[in-house]
Amino acid sequence: MDTRELNSQLEQMEIEDFLVWYGVDYKTGTGASGPQLNVKECPSCGGNSWKVYIGAETGLGNCFHGDCEKTFNKYSFIKCLFNNSHKEAIKEIEKYSRELGWRPKKKKAPKRQSVTFMMPETEEISRGGIAYDYLIRRGFSEDDIDYFGWKYCKEGSIIFFNEKNEQCEQWFSKRLIFPVIDLNGKIVTFQGRDITDSADKKYKFPAGQPGTAKFLYNGNNVIGKSHIIICEGVMDVAATRFSIDRSPELEGCGVVGTFGKHLSKSKNNSDDQYGRILKLKNLGLEKVTFLWDGEPKAIKSAIEHAIALRGLGLNVSVATLPMGKDPNEVSTSVVIKSIKNAVVLTPLLTIKLKMQFINK
Repeated sequence: MDTRELNSQLEQMEIEDFLVWYGVDYKTGTGASGPQLNVKECPSCGGNSWKVYIGAETGLGNCFHGDCEKTFNKYSFIKCLFNNSHKEAIKEIEKYSRELGWRPKKKKAPKRQSVTFMMPETEEISRGGIAYDYLIRRGFSEDDIDYFGWKYCKEGSIIFFNEKNEQCEQWFSKRLIFPVIDLNGKIVTFQGRDITDSADKKYKFPAGQPGTAKFLYNGNNVIGKSHIIICEGVMDVAATRFSIDRSPELEGCGVVGTFGKHLSKSKNNSDDQYGRILKLKNLGLEKVTFLWDGEPKAIKSAIEHAIALRGLGLNVSVATLPMGKDPNEVSTSVVIKSIKNAVVLTPLLTIKLKMQFINK
């Protein structure tokens, strides 16, 4: 990749999207220069006490751990993530850009435009179609399609404007389209899922639109419920909903997805996932059970967020699945058993976990 191509990809990159894509823990807030990202661990010095600050719009930042005082731009931050390897950094930037599927147009827009929410052209998922057959083969049903409002994009794209005010096009052809509906019942963004098994990236998110990290997938359907299960992806939510609907003991439970093993949190707990959980609490939510996958990193993250949610006055528990498995990769009985056997976070257990696990 030459310098011009690298700069072009970095200019189109939203640093917050990259952090979500790569799984970096961060919080959102506002600094003197505008929206700011507060990263937990410095990729340069290894300090992990939330003292790295990056401008959400500029990608410029600093570390304030001890004597580190490292300064970052988008490229140098990513390079630090890969032990200062230029080769590995370039490889990941190319992969990220390729997976988003951006296709810049040569024509520049005469004026910076604010594009309202848009989705690619879609069609209903009906019997006999490629999308229908794919979902049925994966174990999903017509009820899932109707309940979640899933659609299919045979060939379609969205338009957005990059930082240079260039009009760009992002394609979602041959993908399932999963609408993300906020607590107010409005579609706020979406996710595109490849069904060809040939795309580099299974999931694609729309550029230039709100990141899914702000929202809770299926949150609109759990308002008023006293107990919710927190999963990771769209299909995990659907599989878990199927399972709890078949367990009398879990009747009335809701299920939401976080689009990653992370709950977003801003300084004022408003336009983020913590804020939305707090809204659900004010509407009757009492208990939360984390059901991310069985990997140690996912369990550790679930415990960290469980401790934080307990601080909001919620009863919280952490369920575990077989190693490396998601809810949509195991049987209904395994999902139900995992939820029923979830470890309840008590005050004493919270202290033990902080001392023995979280702070390591």
